[in-house]
Amino acid sequence: MASWGTAIEASGVMFQPPTDDAPSAFLIKVPEGSVFEDVQPRIVDLDGDGIVEIVAIRSYLDAGASIAVIGYHEDEDGAITSFWYQSPPIGKPNRWLNPVGIADFDGDGAKEIVAVVTPHIGGVLTLYELEGDRLAPRPVLQDVSNHAIGSADLRLHAVIDWNDDGVLDIAVPDQSRRVLRFITLKDGVAKEIDRVDLGAEMIPPMRQRSWKGGTWEIVVRLQDGRAVAVSR
Repeated sequence: MASWGTAIEASGVMFQPPTDDAPSAFLIKVPEGSVFEDVQPRIVDLDGDGIVEIVAIRSYLDAGASIAVIGYHEDEDGAITSFWYQSPPIGKPNRWLNPVGIADFDGDGAKEIVAVVTPHIGGVLTLYELEGDRLAPRPVLQDVSNHAIGSADLRLHAVIDWNDDGVLDIAVPDQSRRVLRFITLKDGVAKEIDRVDLGAEMIPPMRQRSWKGGTWEIVVRLQDGRAVAVSR
């Protein structure tokens, strides 16, 4: 994916579908008054049609951030038609959200997007589900954050099956970034299944690794210079 826009934010993406029989690359631009406020768009087949889409943050000058899912259809005559699925903007300017991951978090067989809305102000873990041609947001948990102000690294979270029940969970700091919270959304209900007080603020990136025998670890860096591995 390539981008165009200001030196900081992008006003368009060049989409090259990663299949041999897909059409050539094509440019998708956002209308004036919004930009792609993102550094790492995600490539995923969200709607299950066998064709991948781009998931990115779209921010409006007067309405704040939203999640945009950009895809394409190829007509019988070979013409390319792009489409968008999008969540409602947060509603205020200078308000942002940071995606956590895309997976079947509630165990219903369909992929959802999870993000932290306003990670610096209140921090609300929000589940986005595809409903028709829009992404419907559902706030599920407060007091989380997955970004440090001033950092260009957005990776302060992890997706991992922490309780080994077959459904992926979320590892994310609380608002103070001193406590690591483990959250399950199984059956659509948010529940904290574990927490670890690290005694200092976390800084990105957060990493996960596994060892033989099925042991998982979350590795975090702290502002006091330590690196801590948290295992279940």
